[in-house]
Amino acid sequence: MIILINSSKTMEFSPKLAASTEALIDAWNTRPARQTLAIDAFQGDIYRGLDASTLSGADRDYANEVLRILSGLYGLLRPFDGIMPYRLELEYRLAGEG
Repeated sequence: MIILINSSKTMEFSPKLAASTEALIDAWNTRPARQTLAIDAFQGDIYRGLDASTLSGADRDYANEVLRILSGLYGLLRPFDGIMPYRLELEYRLAGEG
């Protein structure tokens, strides 16, 4: 995919990561049955303290009431909102106006 080849050069990530990102894009789907709960989808460094996979059912229900997740693609999410996993880098400046 041309966009990812160019992006991998701009963002300096590996061909393996570019292929992984391309697979996410190819798997994109809006059907709820194919989506992942937001609480389970975010697994980066910033979410390490949450460790959602260890939460009990009651803890997950409580999190759904009080926790909100800020997504660069989806905006503000509740933990049980369905999303498609994605990779989005927000720290890179792109050429162009503005």
